[in-house]
Amino acid sequence: MTKHPNTQNSRWGRQSTAAGAYMFVYPTWLEAYNKGVVRDFTPASQDKLAWWKIGKRGAQATVCNGKESLDMAFKLLRAEWASLPGATQNQVSIGQAKKQYDLYISQFSQSAIGR
Repeated sequence: MTKHPNTQNSRWGRQSTAAGAYMFVYPTWLEAYNKGVVRDFTPASQDKLAWWKIGKRGAQATVCNGKESLDMAFKLLRAEWASLPGATQNQVSIGQAKKQYDLYISQFSQSAIGR
């Protein structure tokens, strides 16, 4: 994808332009695009944008500290991602989120070993 689709969606009685793996709204993507953080809306650019947003929230070190720091990471990032535990639209408990984290780490580790 060359750019964010900027399409209005309706969920839970709200309108949003959220799209992509991290559900970025158009203004977020546009800010990053205008600042040269990303050039398009490819998966690699979405990952780069997510890491940029994590940095803007002062959470990069916390995220890198692993499972022991997830509670703090959720607190720092829930204003950015409304679906995180404790945020306005959370759908999962902290326990469920930690289990999902373990699953992702396991899958990532397995794929890294296979390289």
